[in-house]
Amino acid sequence: VARVVPLARELREAGPLVVMAAAVLVAAIAWATLLTYLCPSDSWDGVWYHDLMVGYAIQQHGYAPIELPSLGIAPLFQQANGYPRNSEMLSLFFAIYTGRTWLELPSVIAAIPLALTTYLFVLRVSPSSRVAALVWAAAIVVLPGVRLQMRSTYVDNAFAAFNLAAFYFASDPKLCRRRAVVAALCFGLALGTKGMALLSVPPLALLAVLVLVVRGGRRELGKTLGAIALAGLLVVAVGGVSYLMSYLRYDNPFWPVTVKVGGLNFPGAVSTGTVMVSEKGDVIANLFAVPVPGRDYVDTRASGYGIATGVLLLPLAALGALTTLWRSGLALVAKARERRALTDEERGTLLLAAVGAIAAFTLWKSPALWGARYNLHGIAMLMVFAAAAGALTPKAELSRVGAAAAVLVANVLMWFWAEPGWGVKWGEAVARLRSTALEREAESPLFVK
Repeated sequence: VARVVPLARELREAGPLVVMAAAVLVAAIAWATLLTYLCPSDSWDGVWYHDLMVGYAIQQHGYAPIELPSLGIAPLFQQANGYPRNSEMLSLFFAIYTGRTWLELPSVIAAIPLALTTYLFVLRVSPSSRVAALVWAAAIVVLPGVRLQMRSTYVDNAFAAFNLAAFYFASDPKLCRRRAVVAALCFGLALGTKGMALLSVPPLALLAVLVLVVRGGRRELGKTLGAIALAGLLVVAVGGVSYLMSYLRYDNPFWPVTVKVGGLNFPGAVSTGTVMVSEKGDVIANLFAVPVPGRDYVDTRASGYGIATGVLLLPLAALGALTTLWRSGLALVAKARERRALTDEERGTLLLAAVGAIAAFTLWKSPALWGARYNLHGIAMLMVFAAAAGALTPKAELSRVGAAAAVLVANVLMWFWAEPGWGVKWGEAVARLRSTALEREAESPLFVK
């Protein structure tokens, strides 16, 4: 209450735009929750393997291998046997107690920690305005690539929340042994949700270890190493189950994908090229694409980034990144000249530059850079660096809030521009309130009559 009341007062004093941001955030999550209740799971990858993981775990009372055909495109179904499944197992919890009604709810729930982490990350780099942090948090939730997944069993929202939290804790200038436990939990959750975490978690974990060792010093080295060992065990326990099962069953921890690491070769059912479908040339076109009614669904490809990402967010983030690099250089020069330790602010700037480089690496190596849903953590990091650019003029509220508000408004406009934004129009949703669960399921285009 001590924190909520001042924030509410600040929101009221900030004007109608910020109130709108809070209202949009709540409305999007509430509407997606209602549609999750009213509509069956009918997303492409959901039926392909996400829902299959859940249903078979219920039938087998565990993670027994699923017997699948091996002809034609059927090897791709092996994703249900090998892919990480932390998000699907949260769906399993709801499916056990409610059937398929709340199967997609984890994607809605994930939008909340994604918004909170964005809020805290922005607040760290621009602590003078909680209002700007709130607007950025609302903007990430109504980004088409996030919003459209809140009525699906896709795992990208959950992965974005866990992965962004991993970036947040790895760049914490005050990282200590207690906070390292939370950081390790985020690393494990990200690893256990999507294989793309293999691009980000290892370098982030190394960065966190470096921060812990440096902050602990020689006197605390023994305790620090003990904390690192326990944190490593937590990462393996939370995030390593699927990889371990795949190695024991198929001699390939990355099953079903064929992976070559140095001299090691892990053969799988599908080639790396099958899942690495990124075409860098398509990124520019998608960044500046407008939504097309009738194509704006969960597996959005043409407009998932939102028109504001290319027009506003990228230039501002580039300015913020350059500013961060400049400040990092000044901090290192001052440290060398004055022969002193880095301040928390200077350490935070250096760590922000480091995680920015890691984020850029994950985007470059993304299996589908043209698809926003694969790279949501990167978009959130762009917002963080855009906020860092706004912090250049701490006395000018417009510079801090204006960019976030522009991105938010653009994303909201895309929401209504490309109706049906969640595959269901308002009138259809109201009509479904009068139907039974079986009747609503039968209305799905995937229902076999």
